[in-house]
Amino acid sequence: MRVLRGTSRPRERPATAKQKQLLHVLPARLGWTDAERREFLVARTGKRSASDLTHREATLVLDLLFAFQRGERPATMRMDGPTKFELEKLAALREEAVTETIFASGPRRKGSREIAATLATLFSAATRAA
Repeated sequence: MRVLRGTSRPRERPATAKQKQLLHVLPARLGWTDAERREFLVARTGKRSASDLTHREATLVLDLLFAFQRGERPATMRMDGPTKFELEKLAALREEAVTETIFASGPRRKGSREIAATLATLFSAATRAA
């Protein structure tokens, strides 16, 4: 792992050319369209392109694709907890629910506080798992 010049953050190794090739070939063998492949990548990593993946992310996605190719259905389709994309979406939903609860004009929707509380609980649990 290299450290970026001028920072103390380590830079993760990018996916190899072979990994990128397999990330295109395996979904094609499974009969997936390009849109389905990209949707799968976004759902697992929050990234739309194989070129944007790190070596670790590509390895985890390839493990899932190889399992599908063998006819297995992995017990869990998750990688290491919620993705950055999922956390951002959950945070936006939580904010929307809280805002709607606080600033609702006229009669409040039935159960909006319960929805906001549930989303807050899910968000805190998801951020602890990440």
